[in-house]
Order: sequence, then C-alpha cells, then structure tokens
Amino acid sequence: MPPDGPPALPAFLAFAVLATPLVLVDAEVHRLPDRLVLPAAVCALGLLAVAAAVRGDWSALGRAAAAGAIVFAVFFLVALASPSSLGFGDVKLAGVIAVYLGWLGWAHVFYGVFAGFVLGAVVAMAMLASRRASLKSAIALGPALIAGALLVAAVH
Repeated sequence: MPPDGPPALPAFLAFAVLATPLVLVDAEVHRLPDRLVLPAAVCALGLLAVAAAVRGDWSALGRAAAAGAIVFAVFFLVALASPSSLGFGDVKLAGVIAVYLGWLGWAHVFYGVFAGFVLGAVVAMAMLASRRASLKSAIALGPALIAGALLVAAVH
C-alpha cells in the first residue's frame, strides 16, 4: 500500500491492473499500444488528482506531473537519437511510470527508472547467455520498466 494510505491506493491499483496487459503484450509482440498506455496515463493523473484533493496536498501531484514530463522528455530525446533502441511506446510508458513514482518522491523516480534499466540488462544478458537472443535481437523494455517501478514503489 502506498505510504499515504487509502487516497492514492485506487491509483496504484489501477496501475497494477493496466500494467498487466502491457507486460504481456510487450513481451509477446514488442509493442506498447496506445489503447493501453493512454488510459494508464489518464488514470494516473485523474486518480492521483483525486488523492491530492482528499489529502489537501497538491505538491505531490505537481511533483508527479513534473516527473512524468521530465522522464517523457528524456526518453523522447533518446528515442529520437536512437530509434532502433527505444520505441515510442517505451517513451510513453516511462512517462506514466514516472507520474506514479513522482507521487512517492524524486528519489523514487530516479531509482525506479534505473531499476528498470538494470532489470532489462539482466534479462538481456540472460537471454544472450542462454542463446535465446543475439546482439541484434529486440528485447522488450516495458516489462523491465514496470517491474523496476513496482519494486521501488514496494520498497517505499
């Protein structure tokens, strides 16, 4: 449960529900469809706005929105610089994840994104070592980003 208790719980539960098909689809077809990512973004901002209103504390929502915008922008620039290494579904998903982590704090944003990349690298190395992938294989980043975010949020 998020540390602030019930007000943000519906938002985090919605993320868990929406993240499940995102993990499955990205792992299977290496796509993060807008019809799944965009509702996750709307839920994040909408439900966290309700939580901010219930708490009477809008600073967490501002931080969440800023984190989402910053991480989205950084991932967008990386995708533009190297389109074959990062898809725009990953860019949008990273922004959504950063909204949730931003609600918890700036350190969570940093460690959550970092954990996602570390988990992605571990999966890639395991796939290379087991010869299930080559250096030219595409490996889905979305599941690792989601797992990293959930791991960091759970440790909070």
